[in-house]
Amino acid sequence: MANEVQIPLDPNPLGPMEPIFFTGTITPLSQVYANFVRSKLFGKHVREALARGILIASIDANEAKDIARIANVKSDETAERQDNLEECWNAVVSETTDGAEVIEARVDTEGVRQTSLSARLLKDFTDRLTKAQLIKFLAGEDIEVTVTSDFNTPPKVMGSIVENGNIARCYVGAAIPPSPPTGFEYGTQAAYDAIKKLEGTLSTQSTNTGVNASVPWHVIQFNGLWILEKNFPSIFKNATTTAEKVAIVKNKISAMTYTINGKGSGPSSTSTTMAVWQNTIWTGNVTKTGTTIQEFKQTPSQYSNKIDANGLVNLIFYSTASDGTVTSSVSIDYTSIDLTVKFNISDFVATKAQHEELKAYVDAKDSQIASLISSKTKPILNEIKFIGHRGMSYDAPENSTPAFQLTGSSKAAFWGCETDVRLTKDGIWVCMHDDTIDRTTNGTGKVSELTLAQIQSYKIDTGNNLSFWDKTTLIVPTLEEYLRVCRNAKVIPVIELKAATKAADYDSFMSVIKKMGFESKAVVLSDYVNLVELRKRSEVINFHLATTGISTTTINQAIALRNCAITAQNTTLTQALVEQAHEAGLEVSTWTVNDIPSTELATWYGVDYITTDAGAGRFINRSKTFTLRKEANAAMTSHNRYASETPKLTWDTTLNETRVSFDYPFYDDLNFGATAYLSTHTATKDAGYTFSTHGEDPNGFYLVCYKNNVKFNPLTTNSENFWISILVEAF
Repeated sequence: MANEVQIPLDPNPLGPMEPIFFTGTITPLSQVYANFVRSKLFGKHVREALARGILIASIDANEAKDIARIANVKSDETAERQDNLEECWNAVVSETTDGAEVIEARVDTEGVRQTSLSARLLKDFTDRLTKAQLIKFLAGEDIEVTVTSDFNTPPKVMGSIVENGNIARCYVGAAIPPSPPTGFEYGTQAAYDAIKKLEGTLSTQSTNTGVNASVPWHVIQFNGLWILEKNFPSIFKNATTTAEKVAIVKNKISAMTYTINGKGSGPSSTSTTMAVWQNTIWTGNVTKTGTTIQEFKQTPSQYSNKIDANGLVNLIFYSTASDGTVTSSVSIDYTSIDLTVKFNISDFVATKAQHEELKAYVDAKDSQIASLISSKTKPILNEIKFIGHRGMSYDAPENSTPAFQLTGSSKAAFWGCETDVRLTKDGIWVCMHDDTIDRTTNGTGKVSELTLAQIQSYKIDTGNNLSFWDKTTLIVPTLEEYLRVCRNAKVIPVIELKAATKAADYDSFMSVIKKMGFESKAVVLSDYVNLVELRKRSEVINFHLATTGISTTTINQAIALRNCAITAQNTTLTQALVEQAHEAGLEVSTWTVNDIPSTELATWYGVDYITTDAGAGRFINRSKTFTLRKEANAAMTSHNRYASETPKLTWDTTLNETRVSFDYPFYDDLNFGATAYLSTHTATKDAGYTFSTHGEDPNGFYLVCYKNNVKFNPLTTNSENFWISILVEAF
């Protein structure tokens, strides 16, 4: 036709539609507008169809975002429910009267006995499980969790497998041992301490000079059975023999990785080898050369055959043999094992009903949950009841009125105040540890052979900060006077009954306790014989049974006494013994614990009471106070009497400022913060002195001193003269 318009072909036509257009999901409205674009003849309609298609695509995209946001919120809610589960389930357990509690596995991986299974589960898994794993776990599906074990967590004690079941051995022989040895354990605690952390301290085994063809070696035995029993004891609920338990270990471990950081040397090379015991041979050799510490690491494809009949994974680490002239040596800096464990919730919950109840409480709501969860961030030391040993004897003479008064101070922060009591010749109970007054006063004689008037005619002349206290306060107090001080200081009296031999003694002691209104409030600490007599005279008085160690016998004695905790010296305690007492329903008290490592170890064991000389404020207070005094021609020092502790003062030559370091660092929370507040004496201000602080952290802060706006060093013996008070508050 003459008027026909010829439309040229597109030089780059579209190819066939991609597969996604057939497999993907296209909303019906989007399909409508796509068809409009294909079929409309007029540009206006085509453009409108394109526009609507773009708008529909935008709506779809935003709906997808909303879905994603909702999914994320749900995921966060799942995490919140994970946190809530611990307290919700605890509430259920605490409210039941029929003893319905999830099975006995309530000890978490830090050795702390939780109040219920759910508490233990969430305590252990909060950091380990992803949200997806948690959902699978609660749904009853298998999940995998990796646990790491070494010689540091918990700290290994030489010769003991109670605290840490892993063992290290070393020796020199004509060859490496043909099988894992049972002797030659590390002979010193220092050797174990050297392999606890990767920090350059080595545990070394060397050949003797002049000995030919000797091979030095270490054997590291990671106790897989102990590791799993410690972390997941409930998976062994149906096993009674070692063989049955080891079979479970082999079944549950789905992967392992073992590592030794070390080095070796010999006459001809620095070649060092790590191998693992498999059935009947050492195999899987990892060999390296070099004079520096190197990582020897292996993840075997088969792992059940690396676990022996006792549940041990045995590693050997050795260097080349000596030649009679040049010695050989092999050293370990650190070693660890990662075990991946497969399990599901049925391993932890005894019955289907308990399983369903645990899952149901994921959705529970409780108005108290938020505050309970926030309280979990506090240091565990806050949960210990600290008792002042013979009062606050770190700052005042033992068993003196000042020592008793100080137990209620912020620095002491004691729950209880302990004293020892003995009878005078005239039948008055007095506070005295020894059977004589010779050691602590300027008098002599046995307490039982002196009257109260005679004893109080002497002065206490031995103890800390003796010169600070008014001499009129330094007389031996009576039991009544001690109880009055405890009431005023708002601390619990903890009275060690030292010498009672006849019925009249017990009667007179209980008469004082009842007269002062402490029958149901005080704690009496003594041996079994004394406590039996006191129980005859009171059904409500609280006891702490003094023992030489926790045992089946002493546990049964405490149970028979009723309302009784069990007390043992800290050096006799183990985690297993503390747990044995707890299983019997008894609280555990220990004495006398003054250093931080021993306090932390006792806390690790799970003790309920700690008796100490030095005060609990250093562990649990969230504030510190200092008075710093600078006199002319002397360096600035801390005035100990008004300090929560004695800080260390050093000069930072880079900043030209004073670093104030705490004796006892704040126990650091995840979001630690602190502020220092200064109070300056008027005369100090008038003399032109000003001060500022910065850099507060758990260990201390920086103090900047100015005179007429010029910075100076207060630790030198210059002519400056001032004093300031400092309050540091942590938050």
